[in-house]
Amino acid sequence: MLKARTRLRRKEFDAYFATGRRFHSPSLMLVYTPLSEVRASAVAPKKVFKTAVLRNRFRRRVYDIVGRYMREGTLKPGVYIYIAKSGATQLTHTLLKDELTALISKIR
Repeated sequence: MLKARTRLRRKEFDAYFATGRRFHSPSLMLVYTPLSEVRASAVAPKKVFKTAVLRNRFRRRVYDIVGRYMREGTLKPGVYIYIAKSGATQLTHTLLKDELTALISKIR
C-alpha cells in the first residue's frame, strides 16, 4: 500500500491530468507527468465498478503493485494516474500487474 504522502490529493489531480501524457492498454489508461519524486493515484469510476467494494479493491491492488515497484526502484520519477476502463472488472491481481508493467515500460 502506498503511504498517503505519495498519493495525489484531489486538488493536485486536475493539474497533472491536464498536462500528462496518456498511455493505453486494454483495461487501463496511464496519465504520466514527469516530476522530481514518484507520486501515484488510482481512479476507479462508478461506471466501471458499480460498488464501492469493487472500487476500493481495484485501488488497493494498484497501490500494492505500484508500492512494490517504488520499493524496488523501477519507477521513473513522476506522477502516475491509473484510470480503469471497462475491461478492468475482469482483471485478476496477476493480469493487473502485467498491464501495469506494460504501461510503465511504454514511458521509457
